[in-house]
Amino acid sequence: MRYLTILLLITNIYALDYDMDGVPDDIDVCNYTPFFDRVGSNGCSINRLILPNEKDSNSIDVVLGYNISHNDESPDEEDIYSSSISVSYYSNSWIYGIKAGFLDKEDRDNADDTTINIKKIVQLDKSFRFTTGFFIDIPTNNYDGNRVDYGISEAINYYILDDISIFLGGQYTIVNDKDELEDIHNQFNSYIGVGYFVSKKIYINLYYENDRSKFYVKHRINTLNSSLFYQFNRDWFGSIKYIHEILDEDLHNNINFQIGYTFW
Repeated sequence: MRYLTILLLITNIYALDYDMDGVPDDIDVCNYTPFFDRVGSNGCSINRLILPNEKDSNSIDVVLGYNISHNDESPDEEDIYSSSISVSYYSNSWIYGIKAGFLDKEDRDNADDTTINIKKIVQLDKSFRFTTGFFIDIPTNNYDGNRVDYGISEAINYYILDDISIFLGGQYTIVNDKDELEDIHNQFNSYIGVGYFVSKKIYINLYYENDRSKFYVKHRINTLNSSLFYQFNRDWFGSIKYIHEILDEDLHNNINFQIGYTFW
């Protein structure tokens, strides 16, 4: 054990990482962080959980998801099951992502559209963060009239306390799809909510979302959303999200499970 310790110390010295936190000394602002502390890209201890959409270090997240959607408006298809896989790369406040989905239904095309997105995080100060992005939906689902859609997304996150934040945002989609029976227009959704860090491993939020469907004949969709994020360890994380439609006579519920792994 003594020889192993000496070997690790020698290796660490040559790597120029004095406190062995994974951040080289030439960019490490805090050279004496405790060994078991979670650190940020500057080498300083982090007082709370870092969510995937807040990462600024070079890392890759691979996330598998499973979704169950219930809709009383369609008795013959009350429950719809789908799965997804997404890959996100985080680098210097930029996020590059791709997501593909699959419908678990034998009588329909089982491929959902594939989304590619690019986002930029602008940290205005310690408490205020602005995120802007561009995305494109590639029509990998081959139903008639499916076209390439694209749009922009904007989000604001403000920490009123170290562990409590208020967030809001929206997304505008230019829809190029065609439908023989219904008129289609561009789609827009907005949301506002509050998030709370229960601990360094647990984050929960609650938010309201308003979504305008791409179909003219459809009403606006108003939902209450809640999610829980859990960091199992440095590499593994998971989340559960529940969506409930409000202001409507029909019952629309949706629950989503995700498990992810981070490559550093």
